[in-house]
Order: sequence, then C-alpha cells, then structure tokens
Amino acid sequence: MTRPYENVAARLADLDPVSVCCLPDGSVDDHYELRSGDEDVASREAFVRAVEGGAGSLRRRRAAREPGGQAVNAARQTAALGDDATLLGHLDHEVFERLDPAIEAVSFGSPSEVDVLRFEESDLMLVAESDDLESWSGAVLRSDRLLAALYDADAVYVGNWASAPGLPAAFDAVAEEVTDSLVVVDPGPLGHLPDERIEGLLEALRAVSGSNEVVLSLNRRELDVLASHADGSAGEGDEEDAEGASAGDRTESGDDAARLAALREAASLRLAVLHDADRAVAAGVGGGEGGDAEATAVPNAETDRVETTTGAGDRFSAGLARALAAGWSAEESLALGNLCATYRVATGGTGTATELRAFADATFG
Repeated sequence: MTRPYENVAARLADLDPVSVCCLPDGSVDDHYELRSGDEDVASREAFVRAVEGGAGSLRRRRAAREPGGQAVNAARQTAALGDDATLLGHLDHEVFERLDPAIEAVSFGSPSEVDVLRFEESDLMLVAESDDLESWSGAVLRSDRLLAALYDADAVYVGNWASAPGLPAAFDAVAEEVTDSLVVVDPGPLGHLPDERIEGLLEALRAVSGSNEVVLSLNRRELDVLASHADGSAGEGDEEDAEGASAGDRTESGDDAARLAALREAASLRLAVLHDADRAVAAGVGGGEGGDAEATAVPNAETDRVETTTGAGDRFSAGLARALAAGWSAEESLALGNLCATYRVATGGTGTATELRAFADATFG
C-alpha cells in the first residue's frame, strides 16, 4: 500500500471526531437505468445512437431514490465517518427522513428534483431547480442559531454556488461573523454561469479568506472555468474550453498544479484542489502536520465498476474537509477524499471508516 493510503488506513482505525457544517442545498435524486427495446442503454454513446436512430421513446427503470444535493452528500459522508454533521439545506421532503439521525438538520424549504441517468462513463443529471433555493438568501445565516452552528464547526462546507444565487450573502456573513475557521468550497458546475457570477465567486472567496482558511475543491471542468477567469483569459478560445473538456483532452498534473497555484494566489486560498478520476492535485502553502507542500498529487484508486458518479465529488470534498480539520497533511487529506469518492463510484454507497479502510486495503493492498 502506498504511503498516503497506508497512513490514512491507519488513521481510519481510530478517528477522533470533528464537526462539519454543510450548506445550503438539497435535492431528491431519482436514479434511472434505460432500455431501448431489448437492449440496455448503458453508455452515453448508446444513448446518442438511440436518439439519432429515431427512437421515439426509451424505457426507464428507477434503480434508486435517495437524498441528494452537494451539502446533503457532504453531510452524509461526514456522518458516515463518525463525525458531527450539521446540515443547513433545502430538505422539505420525506426522502430526507432517511438521513442518519445523528445529522442535525435545518431546512430552508423545498429541495430540487434530479433525475439521474446512469451511464458507464458518467451520469447525466436532469435538474428541476428548487424555487426555494433560487430565492433563498444567505443572510439568514446571521441568526443566532445558525451563526452558532458556523462558530462551533471545525470546518464549514459550502456547495453549489452554481444553483444558489443567494450564496453571496452567505459568504458575506461568514466573512464578517466567522474567524479562524476552515471553509471548504465546492462550487458545482460553473460553465453555464455568466461572467459576473464567476467573478462574484472569486470576490467572495477573497473576502472569506481575509479571516479564515479557505480551500477550493474543483473537478476539471470547474477548474477550467475558474482558472480562465483568474488569469484573465475568459472568453478566449472556443466554446468547449468555456464549458470544460474531458479529462483525456486536458493537461497532466504539472500543468494542473500550475493552474491551481495561480488560482490559489488569485483568490487568496490556503489550498486549491482538483479532484479527478485518476488523481487529486493540490496547490497551497501551510497548515496540516508538517505543512502543506506547494504542490501535492495523489493517485486515485482504479475501479472497473461504475455504479454511479453522482455525489462522488461531494464526498471527496467532505473527506478533504474532515481530514484538514483534523490537522492531516494535504497528501493524506487528498487520499481520504479519493477513497470517499471512489467508494461511491464503485458501490453507490457512502463509506464508513471501516468500509473505507477495507476498500483501501483491497484496492492498494
């Protein structure tokens, strides 16, 4: 077993709990498998063939219904590891009764509705956004009860900037009311947002970084969008670059680290992190046991089974948040994030400490 995973496996045997406060979204996720005639439509390529071939309809089978949303997924991973999770989200639906009762939950209204089409390469999500989430204002976080939840947390996880127009007020509240905290931001898909929303995210990160340690956790498409704005190249190149291309079309870890480092400097971050299918990369300085190296890359586990990719990145960010909050090194924190994400992809579940330890042993031996 390679060093970071060996260290993480040992730590998972005896975790000291930390507390994580997660906000602000929530969704009801219905997972579907598709068929065309007698054949499974198991890949995006097969889906395209069916549509281009003139298929008037496809049969769908609901494989699962589960509580979803970035904050919800992060809270579920936090609780699964035995940590104290507070969830401030949009949870007014019976599906959230399935959440671990140890999660302290506060609802702001109705969740979004998401149909997840499961494909071998990656899921396709069809989203009906929540009106309550779209009209929600983060100013509500200034109430005594919710401020206490933020104060008491070892880490604050903020997800889904893309779907929550009210998050700037939440960042203002954190910047003005919370100090010396770890804030992990996972912004969600950014490619469809206007330039002012992207610039607003960078401004919000800088504001919160003035009094807190901020970590930005991104997939490759999100990194492409934010890096282009941070270096002033937004709008240059073709439309595919604005939206982000597949991992195979993009740069290797050295270039990733350089772009992350530029983004870290532009937004005054402690760490800028990329979570990708084959590795996680971080750029930053300071913090953790022995400090965070200027650039750190940790290879991911390979899995030949893809149950679902939905929520894997959120679980990565949750693992990253709890590890950094506990004082782990950047390398170990990335390794835990990788385990949380890949376990989700391979099993469709949310790994406990025991399950992740066994998964690490089986995968890295």
